[in-house]
Amino acid sequence: MQNGLDNDKPTQADAPDETTKKQKLVAFNFDILDAEKTKSYAVAGLFKSDHGGALTRQMPELFQPKESAVAVVRLQLPSLAFSKNFDQVLVLDDASTNGAAGGKMPSSMPNAKQLAAIYSGVSKGAMGEASPFDPRATLAKPPAKRRHRNIFAGNDDGNGEGDYKHGFVDIGNIGSIASKKIAEQAFPVRAAEIVASFPYKAQVQEFQDKLGLADGPQVLSEPSLETTKDKVQVQLRAFRFLGVRLERRQVDAEGKPIDEQGKKVDAKGGWAEVDLEDGYKTLIIRDAKRFEDEDPKLLPVILDPRLVMRKLLTFGDRRVPPVDEYPKIEDELPGLKATVETLNKNPNLVPAGPSLINRDFSVFDVDPGTSAGSATMQPGSSGSRPPNGLTPAVPPPGFSGSRPFNPSSFASPGSSADKGVAAAYGAYGAGGLQAGQEYTIPDYCLIRLFDVTVEPGKTYEYRMQVRMGNPNFGRPDAASQGFARLPELPAKDWYVLPEKVTVPLDLNYYAVDQAKLDAEAPKEPKDPTQPKEPKEPKEPKEAKLPVQAVKENQTVLQIQKWLEVLKTKREEQPIGDWVIAERVVATRGEPIGPQKVEVPYWRETQDRFTMMEEAPRKAGRTSRGPPTVEVQFSEADEPVLVDFTGGDATYKRTQPNGAGQALPVTDKAAVEVLLLMPDGTLAAHDSAKDAADATRVSRLKEEREWIHNVKTTKGGKEQSTPFGGT
Repeated sequence: MQNGLDNDKPTQADAPDETTKKQKLVAFNFDILDAEKTKSYAVAGLFKSDHGGALTRQMPELFQPKESAVAVVRLQLPSLAFSKNFDQVLVLDDASTNGAAGGKMPSSMPNAKQLAAIYSGVSKGAMGEASPFDPRATLAKPPAKRRHRNIFAGNDDGNGEGDYKHGFVDIGNIGSIASKKIAEQAFPVRAAEIVASFPYKAQVQEFQDKLGLADGPQVLSEPSLETTKDKVQVQLRAFRFLGVRLERRQVDAEGKPIDEQGKKVDAKGGWAEVDLEDGYKTLIIRDAKRFEDEDPKLLPVILDPRLVMRKLLTFGDRRVPPVDEYPKIEDELPGLKATVETLNKNPNLVPAGPSLINRDFSVFDVDPGTSAGSATMQPGSSGSRPPNGLTPAVPPPGFSGSRPFNPSSFASPGSSADKGVAAAYGAYGAGGLQAGQEYTIPDYCLIRLFDVTVEPGKTYEYRMQVRMGNPNFGRPDAASQGFARLPELPAKDWYVLPEKVTVPLDLNYYAVDQAKLDAEAPKEPKDPTQPKEPKEPKEPKEAKLPVQAVKENQTVLQIQKWLEVLKTKREEQPIGDWVIAERVVATRGEPIGPQKVEVPYWRETQDRFTMMEEAPRKAGRTSRGPPTVEVQFSEADEPVLVDFTGGDATYKRTQPNGAGQALPVTDKAAVEVLLLMPDGTLAAHDSAKDAADATRVSRLKEEREWIHNVKTTKGGKEQSTPFGGT
């Protein structure tokens, strides 16, 4: 090498002058040279990619997702009922501590001892040092760019009929109230759920090729050389995910990027980072670190919690009938779906994932009811356990394992790869295969993110970037020592989601008269081949709202709104559900004001869903009408009915020569309605289109069924229906 340098010394002519200095003096990247091209250099041996000496490890390329899907979700979370200062929680003195009425036991609120453990602290830091964690510091934080304002405090409005005895307890003393149940309160969440598939197998192969490793198992088991500030080596794998960066920008109706004021920006601009930790951590605390069970079929492709944000527990399983509030958008990814089918068909394939060691608190990596930073032991080692919540009650068809195996050294016993890895690096955990099983590296693994800061009526475009640790960090055998100083693997590209997502409006007006639609709806014909069912005792009819008469200068509308909070004279009650004013009589030229509607809600002091009323119903009180409450549908100025035209018209048909009686004839025509909205825009509605609107129809049907079920489902202290029925 020295001879080569001596023979090819640069001359004065090679020195750049002042005008060309910037063009000739550039930082040299050792990884950009192709092995064949370097042969034209006199010192090509320094740069050969297949050099057999010390400098053998190149920088792997960081791949990005290949496919994605996005959907808007509206959730109703069972939150702790905090006091206004977030230093106390509401408890029920005489309620059962075995779980909420209608709730699955794994989904019920943790008992006081478990809750105290959640809020006492979490393990943080590379070496697992303890760090105090106070929920008040997060919940009482100014909302800044977060949509979810912390205004929902537990309300003590006195003991109504059916209420449990209740009161607030200091968070610091919560571990001493084992005999009392922690109350829950509905908390509304609007979010964009984003899923994508990451080319996991290709990324492992890229590491193998660029790092000169023998096979996939060696890639997944190689330790990192990262150290703490005190030069203590951290027990981390070189192949490890650090999370996902997510950015978004707002776009107009044409898909062009715009700023917050709606002005167009440069085609490449407008991107802003979405803080995945900030808003979601608040929800995790409120939800007492409870999560929905993962779909068993997806468990083989949930390889790393740093890529998958868990689905927060909702009230869905406590509704009658139970509902899943999360859409199955993972099924829209062909590559991931094929991987899932392959893994679930063969029970002997055990997916191999990266090891998880020394995990800090993260919204991507949380164990319900435990300190989030504790290490997860590997299968086969003493005290082995999977991350809490990832073990399905029933394994998926054809899949014997409950989750991917995260190996340390998992080549076949006695193989050269196993001996080499174990000898060089040791084992950070243990594990083995059952008879007939074999490891496999899946083609794709799952990515799941939640953006909880989306706003109704806006359209967003997203892009993401997977993050990984640098496998060459601190290694003297790295071909590029410049890159060896970077703790994170550089990412070249972003993955831009091809699908833009529009967040539907929370408030919708429709030009329909629901009373007429119900009267005209065809009844389901009876099947004459079926035997007649025996007559059962008739149940008392549910009270209904009166049908208001319509005058000449009036028309009828329907209003549907996803209501976050219902503000009454007594309190601010979180709802997190749709409320519908089925029939609103509006007058030409006048504003459309508040409406009396039926509103189901979760009453924390009864530990169940019930119907809201203007005032608590007293014992023995009866009412002719259904329980209702006044809802202000428009938070700003009220919309105004500017005008309407059309509708059914009746006239007398003229008979020729005056013969016979003139018969009345009715022509049906759509009603066209013009509304002046609070923002100054005009909204036109057509009754024919609105009547056929599938979203409106299905939402109304679901709301009617939900109201009926709430009224007739037993629960609460007396295990009766909301208003005393048994």
